[in-house]
Amino acid sequence: GNLSSVMLPFVPRTGFGTTMGAQVFFLVWAFLPILYASYFVLLMIMTQKTRSRVACWLQRFMCGFGICHMLFWTDVVAYAYGRGLVNPHQAVFHWTERWAWRFAIYVPIWQNCTSGHWYSGHRHFPIIGKLVHYFAKIWVILFFCFQTINADIFRTVEFVFGYKKASLITILGWDDANPLMRKLRYPYFRALVHMWCFYALLHVLGFKLYRIFVQRDDTLMPRRTRNNRIEEGGL
Repeated sequence: GNLSSVMLPFVPRTGFGTTMGAQVFFLVWAFLPILYASYFVLLMIMTQKTRSRVACWLQRFMCGFGICHMLFWTDVVAYAYGRGLVNPHQAVFHWTERWAWRFAIYVPIWQNCTSGHWYSGHRHFPIIGKLVHYFAKIWVILFFCFQTINADIFRTVEFVFGYKKASLITILGWDDANPLMRKLRYPYFRALVHMWCFYALLHVLGFKLYRIFVQRDDTLMPRRTRNNRIEEGGL
């Protein structure tokens, strides 16, 4: 039946069509937030391999932001098909979700490129690792320029201060109708599909996994002396 006849007033809807979209979204969003929260937790654990203290804390901020959004804020985002709750602040959390999605793309590429994991990631054909390393760098630069800068940063600022939405292309006065400008645009959904294909290709090519070791630090555990006295461990 019609969405308006089967959903409560605080549930977002399209206003037309059947409830099939609501059922699909319900199934997807029943487990997707916890999967993404777990994904950000793993990325946060891997920040221990980051050599730069500034980069380490910046990555941890991104991961913490993603965890908070996926666990606590994602239900405040009101999309069609019954996802989230209609509320006065839904537009704010729509933008926090956008940045959570962006961080989910940036952090693993940042970690793999700066650690040299992809560069030396193939045991039998090292040249493949080098190609993947530089390809990922070029890819993320294009995504940063023509999605994050062109749309996200400017539009977030304009949303906060109430300006009319624009893009980097229009601000610079370039011809937005130019076919070249259209090809340079790199929307998020296209980038996400490309990244899924990219990671699947890495698996098929046989790249080694990024191992995570979680173990007890024995230097912080109490130890016994010859006189059977307990001493506190230290670094």
